[in-house]
Amino acid sequence: RIRRESSAFHSAEGSVSASAEGSLASVRLVQAFAREEYEAEKFARICQQSFWSNLQLTTTQLWSGVVVSGVTAAGLSLVTYIGASHALSGLISAGELLVFLAYLQMLYTPLQTRSYSSWSVGWALAGAQRVFDILDTPEDIRDLPGARVLKPVRGEIEFRAASFGYDPDRPVLARLNLKVSPG
Repeated sequence: RIRRESSAFHSAEGSVSASAEGSLASVRLVQAFAREEYEAEKFARICQQSFWSNLQLTTTQLWSGVVVSGVTAAGLSLVTYIGASHALSGLISAGELLVFLAYLQMLYTPLQTRSYSSWSVGWALAGAQRVFDILDTPEDIRDLPGARVLKPVRGEIEFRAASFGYDPDRPVLARLNLKVSPG
């Protein structure tokens, strides 16, 4: 569950970044069409979604911590109760009970640490999944079937007296000479 909610949080954060980048990159266009209020509302909506996603993830992590701590405390309490009743009836000594409880605590501490580290692993896996999703995205531009593979070239590119224009009477480029060397 933590991995799923971490993934949702990463996705929401990515949307916030993409929205901010898109709005800032096209700020002149936004201003030209007087869309500032629309863009601000859209950004606020995306930030709100990110906030709720983060809150959901944090709540899940907290409840997970409560469950892990609760199970650990319940197990320790049960063993303490049974051990104390055995100590009172003389089946074991108080020292043996204390040593057993110390060993039990030494067992529970790594288990708790392991459960908390699973949150970090879930967080990292969700981030890695986003990276793999991007890497697995199919290319927008594909070669035609039967296209020839371009072999590596080591030459140079040269235009000599190149001319271009949309209107033959008004050239954009006239007698352009350009030489591009390798590298």
